[in-house]
Parts: sequence; C-alpha cells; structure tokens
Amino acid sequence: MNGGENVARKKYPEAVETGQRIRLARIEKGLSMEQLGGKLSPPASKGAVSNWENGYNLPNNTRLNQLSKVLDVSTTYLLNGSYTLRDMHMMPEIKRNVLEKQLKKTIEKNNSIIDSNLSNAINNIEEDNLTVSQKIYLTNAIKYLKTGSRIEFPDGSTPIAYLAALLNTLLRYDSLINDSEKNTDEKKEYQEFYENDLLKEFTALVTELNKHYSK
Repeated sequence: MNGGENVARKKYPEAVETGQRIRLARIEKGLSMEQLGGKLSPPASKGAVSNWENGYNLPNNTRLNQLSKVLDVSTTYLLNGSYTLRDMHMMPEIKRNVLEKQLKKTIEKNNSIIDSNLSNAINNIEEDNLTVSQKIYLTNAIKYLKTGSRIEFPDGSTPIAYLAALLNTLLRYDSLINDSEKNTDEKKEYQEFYENDLLKEFTALVTELNKHYSK
C-alpha cells in the first residue's frame, strides 16, 4: 500500500480537453456544475460533472448529446474542438470576427445569385403549362412567402412542414395519373380511389393553411 498517502487520480488526455470545453460552454451559459447536471436526464450529480470537466472520464454518447443541447454547442466541438456554425459564440473573438466577415460576403454573393435565379424562374413560369397540382402548390407557397414565420400551428408544426406535406400529396397524385405503364381503365380506377383519399388529405392541409393565412 502507499502508507496512507493520497493516490493521484488518472486523467485521460482526450477527456481533459473535452472537459475543458464543457467547462467553458457551461460558464458561457452561466450555469453552475450542479445546475448543468440538473438539466440532464436523468440528472447528473455535481461530482459527475466535475469528473467530466477535470478529465477523469468522458461523458457517454447519450450524455454528450444532452450536453450539446443544454450548452448549445455541437458534439463535434465538445469532442475535438472543431467549430461549426452552431459554435461561433465559443470562438475566440478575433477568429469569430474573421469568420463573420467571410460569412457576410458569402451570404451577399449567394443572395445575389438567388435573386437572379428567382427572377428568372418567375419570368419563365408559363401558367397555361402548369398542372393543377403545380398551380395549387404555387398558390399556397406564395401565401406562405407573404406570411412567413408569423404563423404558428397549434400542434407546433411550421407552415413549411404543411407545404411539404401538401407537395408530397400532390406529387403522389401526379405520379399516379401520369403512370405510363397503367392502361386507361386502370388509371380511372386508381384515380377514383386515390382522389377520394388524397382529396381528404389535401383538403385538411389547405384548410389548416388558409385558417392561419387569413389571420
């Protein structure tokens, strides 16, 4: 034995670096170790958080994902120190300023390209050549652009989620009707069957969208 002397606990290099980043992110969030542990599920003790921060052990994958959400950083940052856009607030100020300038230039350039593409796309739309499904979707997409993020649905869904569901419904219909491998009689049967099914689904989606567009 060691004659009663304290035995130094072993630290692991990879755990030490991750622990330092956990500590920095925790302090950035204004949380104590106890408060951070209490936000995890199941809660982690202050001792467990201390062990992570001091490099005595690494959080498991479940804990890493929870820490990522609570601390608002990526698991990539916690594990190896690489920054993603989500981690910009953790960057040294000089590095962050440089990146923000680069991002601003990229965004401005992309916006110019997007504006040009959008203008061309709108100008090239020939209404007479659009299918009924395309007209329906385009109408609702324009309504969405006018109202944007101001809409909130009771179930927590976003307008774009409803538009995606609407598009999926319409594409299923178009695919069914335009299936060249089916003969006319088959198409008629499928059309009658699916129109009833899809019509209910479509009506529900549009009703929900219009309810909020009109606010």
